[in-house]
Amino acid sequence: MIIPFTSAGTRKAIGYFVGSALFAVVGAAAQVGIVGDTGIDSSGNYQQERAWCMANTSGEEQVACLKNSAAAQAEKRRGTLDKGANLDANAMLRCDALAGPDRAACQARVQGHGSASGSVQGGGILKQIETVVPPAGQR
Repeated sequence: MIIPFTSAGTRKAIGYFVGSALFAVVGAAAQVGIVGDTGIDSSGNYQQERAWCMANTSGEEQVACLKNSAAAQAEKRRGTLDKGANLDANAMLRCDALAGPDRAACQARVQGHGSASGSVQGGGILKQIETVVPPAGQR
């Protein structure tokens, strides 16, 4: 898709689109990383999660891992440990920060439309939606 950069508004819209795409990629990478390979699951078993953190991480990663384990334990005690039931709803809420066509494109990506490439191990998953934007005189 080729979009002429004829106005500040167009550049701003492109910036929002790129920003939302980056946000989606980072969100997907974080989501998959937390659930996929950290050893932390939705069971809320603090001792098991803490042992995994100590054995498989170091430095800042270990601090973050232990902090997440402690937070999950606190949520379990309160009875509010979310076991992933609201992931789709939370992803859709992220799109609320955008307006107009950018919000629609974000929601479409969240719902699985478009294409996806890359991997979490490779640095992230890039989700794309191709949107046709007519020139200003043809709207």
